[in-house]
Amino acid sequence: MPYKPSGVTPDSGFNMVLGPGAFYFGIDTSLITPTTTAEEFGVILQTALEGGKCIGVTEGDGTFSLVPTFREITMAGVTSPVVGSQVLQRWDVFLAGTAKEMTLLNLKRLLVTPRIVTATGALTVSNTLLPCHYIPHFSWAGMYNDGDLLYIDLENVLNTAGFVAGLPAEGEMTAPFEFHAFQADLANMQNVPVNIWQFEWATPIDDECESLEP
Repeated sequence: MPYKPSGVTPDSGFNMVLGPGAFYFGIDTSLITPTTTAEEFGVILQTALEGGKCIGVTEGDGTFSLVPTFREITMAGVTSPVVGSQVLQRWDVFLAGTAKEMTLLNLKRLLVTPRIVTATGALTVSNTLLPCHYIPHFSWAGMYNDGDLLYIDLENVLNTAGFVAGLPAEGEMTAPFEFHAFQADLANMQNVPVNIWQFEWATPIDDECESLEP
């Protein structure tokens, strides 16, 4: 019988991340270890949600982008790119989506350089970008089809998309965001300020399914 190439395996469906997930601010990653489970990290995410560290409901698709910029070394006699002729100049990494919950805290996060007018209590923006305006951690979490968690954490972020709110005649206000990461540790310039984890569901499948036995 002719062989029909296919990448599908019995595990393929379980290796897929489902849905839009959720975006978070300020989750401490210092306590994460190689043995942290999806159950344990799920508790951390729930605590962050209850503590107001989640951006809340979003609309449409989200985006994670980690894109390098290369420069090609030109050499006489070389008619096609060769290994070693690329210079990796920089990485650009961001998480993007569209926010729908316009809390005061979310507005401050999206406005990049927020400032409260003391006399009136109004929210405005400053023309000066200060170190305190960089948000230490902005992250996204999503779930695999088998219960595992995928977690992407960016460090020292700014919303470079600014605040451009959609005001539909029917529907709700929305504001696209694009939080880019920046390196604050100059001694660590060899690494991009992003960390990606996969947390596995620790409960054995047999334990989950034993109640189905006759």
